[in-house]
Amino acid sequence: ALLQKALANTKATLGVKHPAYAHQLNYLASWHLQTGNREAALPLAKQVLALRTEAFGERHPRVAESLGGLAALYRALGDKKAALPLYDKALGVRRVEKLEDLLRESFILSV
Repeated sequence: ALLQKALANTKATLGVKHPAYAHQLNYLASWHLQTGNREAALPLAKQVLALRTEAFGERHPRVAESLGGLAALYRALGDKKAALPLYDKALGVRRVEKLEDLLRESFILSV
């Protein structure tokens, strides 16, 4: 009930497109997952991914986090076929992120 109240407050003050709303929604999805209510967590996790992708773009670490979380949820539900492409996409985002970090570091060291 407390998570739902926080989510409602965030929605009222910042709106559903704000990253903080996605963050609160992610907490609610995680709570459902931890309490064994995986079916309730699934639509929330999908919504978090959609909101974060819209807010940050496909190559953002928060999107990779959401992809990995959704993949883990599908795996927990026994749907490995749905989980695998999400894991692959999350890994791809993380690889790009690490490559960008390495390029930034090498540029700084070369100056």
